[in-house]
Amino acid sequence: MIRATPLSAAPKLPATVGLGLMALVVTLLSWSGRNIDAFDMSYRAFEGEPWRLLTSALPHVGAMHLLFNLFWLWRLGSLLEQRYGSARTFLFYLLVGAGSAAAEHAFFRGGVGLSGVGYGIVGFLTVAHRRDPKLSDAMDARTTQLFVIWFFFCIGLTVTKVMPIANVAHGAGFVLGALFGCAASAKASSRYALASAAGALLLACFVASAWLRPWVNWGEGGGLAAWADAQKAYEAADYTESERLYEYATAVDPEDARLWFNLGVTRQRMENDAGARAAYERASALAPDEARYAEAAQGMRAVHGPAPASP
Repeated sequence: MIRATPLSAAPKLPATVGLGLMALVVTLLSWSGRNIDAFDMSYRAFEGEPWRLLTSALPHVGAMHLLFNLFWLWRLGSLLEQRYGSARTFLFYLLVGAGSAAAEHAFFRGGVGLSGVGYGIVGFLTVAHRRDPKLSDAMDARTTQLFVIWFFFCIGLTVTKVMPIANVAHGAGFVLGALFGCAASAKASSRYALASAAGALLLACFVASAWLRPWVNWGEGGGLAAWADAQKAYEAADYTESERLYEYATAVDPEDARLWFNLGVTRQRMENDAGARAAYERASALAPDEARYAEAAQGMRAVHGPAPASP
């Protein structure tokens, strides 16, 4: 297996140890029942709460999840930090963590945990250990095989609906890490081009998560965070904000009849009858057996006539 530095001789590793301790503390707070919603990745990361891109890596959903990530963060991240120093390693953790979180949020609901960072380290070392003599024994075939098998095993758990796993974060983290590893271990003449490629992929993850999500999101429940905030805005009589958030949620989850119905209610409060009719019609079409959706649509048609085409 990979080289292990004896704990008694291990140098100080503030980036790796600090990240692990933060993950441990936040996870224990979560398990104790504390509200850590402010750490979760959501659309709010691009509306004034950018820390969510980073803090979503800290909570973990179970003991195995936490221990697996902390173990590999220590075993592999410590090698990275010994080679490149704490400042560069910490920056690497931030970039890969943010990029993998954004990618997962773009295509699905978003995830939690250090797995994206872990796969980023694996990607970095997979490339760098072949090109940098100082990292020549940082990875071996067994470690690489383990992470490949685990990657596809997690996809299987997700596809079979046994357990949702942030597989996009795993893949994005690995690719980002590999690109950064190429840049760090490349000759000076090609280092800038490789670093630019890593930066371009990172930017693409942010753009997809912030602006392209309604078109690229494949998962169910991607609009749940916006739904919750839309309901709060509605209860506070801020109907303009409620409508905006429900419109975002329906764009991400266009097949969820509940979102369309709530959008219709909000628009009706705003006296936007045409928009309310369209939303009710869409909700009724998606869930024809739901009596209240059909009644709302019929009521609007009786008073205001047929609805215009659904948005």
